[in-house]
Amino acid sequence: MRRFLLIALGLLLLPSAANAEEPYVSRARFSALVAEASSDDFRIPDDPVIWQALNKLIDTPGKRVWARKSLTIREHYRDTVEAALLEHRLPAQLAAIPLIEAGYRNLGSDDPIDQVPYELGPVGRGLWMFIRPTGRAFGLQIDDTIDQRLDVPAATNAAMLYLAKLHGRFGDWGLAFASYHRGPTFVRRTMNEQGMRNPWRLIEAGELNRYAAKIMAAALVLHDPSLVHWAPEPTD
Repeated sequence: MRRFLLIALGLLLLPSAANAEEPYVSRARFSALVAEASSDDFRIPDDPVIWQALNKLIDTPGKRVWARKSLTIREHYRDTVEAALLEHRLPAQLAAIPLIEAGYRNLGSDDPIDQVPYELGPVGRGLWMFIRPTGRAFGLQIDDTIDQRLDVPAATNAAMLYLAKLHGRFGDWGLAFASYHRGPTFVRRTMNEQGMRNPWRLIEAGELNRYAAKIMAAALVLHDPSLVHWAPEPTD
């Protein structure tokens, strides 16, 4: 009898199959967010790939804690990034890139605000995670005496130049984001091999990773931080 009661109690405590499968952000809410967060110069597609990326980004308490901490750190660099986007006439939504790249930390710097509990690898550095060749190609000094990938204003300006070039090359922000992550040669080759240029279908087919979708999802979080229960601290 006791065993039966314990089993019954356990079944009552388990979420129903329907609730277990219910996404953190519903499809209807996602569609509404997409409409709100899109602008004349930047459209976030109402696409299942991006909806899935949004839920994967924030669907657990741990991920939401990470997002809230990253949004708080972002306040330290927000003015620099937003001013650069405005100066270069680029969409405000591109501020989502450092959220995915670095959790809005200037990775590799000595500032306590930028520290992470793991050792950095030998590749990307800074808020925009430039590798050495790309950083140098867009005007950053990177040698034994200085690493301007850690100079936030300089690296941000370089990122603006790079992103503008990628968008000019592909004419699509999804493809530009994929190229920022994997390189334009890889993306162009993938498009040619698959005979299509829709980044979301290329992701769905497994030909591109989900980086571009993550950036779009992060843009939605920046638009509505209540998705992760974050709000800026009140100012006096």
